[in-house]
Amino acid sequence: MDASTGWFRDEFSKIDFGDQRLNDRFLRTGEMLSEQPEAPINKACNSWSDTKAAYRLFQNNKVSSKSILAVHVANTLERAKGFKTILAIQDTSFLDFKTHPKTKGLGHIGKSYGVAHDTYGLLMHSTYALTPTGLPIGLLDQEIWARKDVKKTKKSRNNKRCNENSKRPIEEKESFKWIKSLKNVTSAASAESTSLIHIADREADIYELFCEASRSNTSYIVRAKHDRKVNKSSRRSQSGENLWDFICKEKPVGTTSIRVLAKPGQVQRDAECDVSYSTFLLNAPKQKTRTKDNYLEEVYVTAIFVKERHSPADSEAIEWVLLTNLPVADFKDALQIATWYSYRWQIEVFHKILKSGCTVEHCRLNTADRLERFVTLMSVIAWRMHWLTIISRQAPETPCTTVFSDSEWKSICMFKAKNATLVRKPPTVRELVRMIAGLGGFLGRKGDGEPGPQTLWRGWQRMNDIREAWEITNGRCG
Repeated sequence: MDASTGWFRDEFSKIDFGDQRLNDRFLRTGEMLSEQPEAPINKACNSWSDTKAAYRLFQNNKVSSKSILAVHVANTLERAKGFKTILAIQDTSFLDFKTHPKTKGLGHIGKSYGVAHDTYGLLMHSTYALTPTGLPIGLLDQEIWARKDVKKTKKSRNNKRCNENSKRPIEEKESFKWIKSLKNVTSAASAESTSLIHIADREADIYELFCEASRSNTSYIVRAKHDRKVNKSSRRSQSGENLWDFICKEKPVGTTSIRVLAKPGQVQRDAECDVSYSTFLLNAPKQKTRTKDNYLEEVYVTAIFVKERHSPADSEAIEWVLLTNLPVADFKDALQIATWYSYRWQIEVFHKILKSGCTVEHCRLNTADRLERFVTLMSVIAWRMHWLTIISRQAPETPCTTVFSDSEWKSICMFKAKNATLVRKPPTVRELVRMIAGLGGFLGRKGDGEPGPQTLWRGWQRMNDIREAWEITNGRCG
């Protein structure tokens, strides 16, 4: 319990696969994987017997990803109780296993950069919980699946087939994942007093999602993709107008600055943006109102328009149209919604940690169901690494003893000090996180800012080696 993975045992103390030996094996395997998240299973495990046991664990049908996720979600909801509002960020990521062609049960995910042939892998759709200040507190929902192979023909690519597909019920489409996750999370959090705000990017601009949120009294913020008709009356004389034309006519009510992260070929910048808003009637698509069975009610929506004033020549200007059913009475409300949407990038950081920090796409488990269990477990480890990065910025003066074990902080402090004198006063979370990131290459210069997840996960692995050496000597160095 004093090991660096004491948090893992705490997080999964209620795991139950119906076999105590299986529970114990899961906890031990999870501990070893969280100690070395970058390492493959055979390297992270301490011995050949542990490696074989880990492989047997992931091929055991009793060890379901649903059971793993349920325990973590319960803890996420428990952590959410201290907040009146929780941001539920939805997003999809592709897990690419093109380097393991013999893996069974994968599905088509498109083409990878620089690869001429089709790529196979898994899809992962997650709902990630953040506090109103952007601190990640865990997953609220996650689904991992493989697409069914569909024989491709010219007919499947033409507009006629696309139109036919658009008439299918939403439940038969892949885009139903957004609505399904909203339902799952709303149901799981129904007994809690915390209110949820679902946030998603342009792919979630689906009319059925707005209707479902209205029926279930759930709040959302979705960036608009479709230039739909709005304020359309049943009378022919009032045919309405397109969304973009409608919102662009609104005068700005204020300005705000939005931090734009660095991208390849672009530097980080603070974008000065105008903010305007207006409420309107969002009309249902025509093909979904033709029959009584397919009827979708019209909904009232507020659009917040965020537009950058002057963007650099080599950068794309910010131009967001954010659709929401939250009340917007003034500029302060509109600014709060825009700020909450700007936290959506946190789930992208989570995906980066899972893929690059935990290297899940390099896993050689040879079937999709085994990979699903492995990815679910590693998702919790990725969240923990992400949380550690953000908590050191939002609560820097918190004593490190609330996050790290004694053997962790004492061994690192003694290693960094290069002497055998035991540190009596624990450092703060910020101080210790910077020490760990320093092991991963973080220099801590004046203009470097705070360490990111990449240097932190590199330092994390070295930290565990130092901790183990410290424990072997029973804390007596020198």
